[in-house]
Amino acid sequence: MPTDPYGWTIFCDDIRQEVGGKASLMGVYRGILFVHSAFPVTMPKFGLAVSYRIHFDDTRLEDVRLDILLPGDDEIMPTAKAVIPVSQMIAEDDPPTSPGDTFREFHANIILSPLILKEKGKISVRAIGGAGLIKLGTLKVDEKPASDEPASRDC
Repeated sequence: MPTDPYGWTIFCDDIRQEVGGKASLMGVYRGILFVHSAFPVTMPKFGLAVSYRIHFDDTRLEDVRLDILLPGDDEIMPTAKAVIPVSQMIAEDDPPTSPGDTFREFHANIILSPLILKEKGKISVRAIGGAGLIKLGTLKVDEKPASDEPASRDC
């Protein structure tokens, strides 16, 4: 079981909140988002399901800044950022009943609407706090490669 802080992001077209606390992720991307027209491209909606975990006993436990960088963003000026207070991180056991395997965690479903992609590159999500910079996920953005097949065929 890892003890260093870690996390992940699932990139998708939409996130829908369901009855009973469930979330449905629509149009999940697997590593790359292809655009079908010239940049800049506007997407009506874009979802990020972000998860961050830090060990309960970690002395670096403090508020965390969440940064979302789009292609073309300056490292110090992300498109979106938010502070996640430690008080909003959920503990699996509070206080922990079994030291060594308990984490505090934070989950956020974020919708960017609209999402304007100015150029190809990467969408990156990162957490910055007492543990330093923790990479939470990257999605490559690129133009759809030209197909060698004709657009239509006569049968």
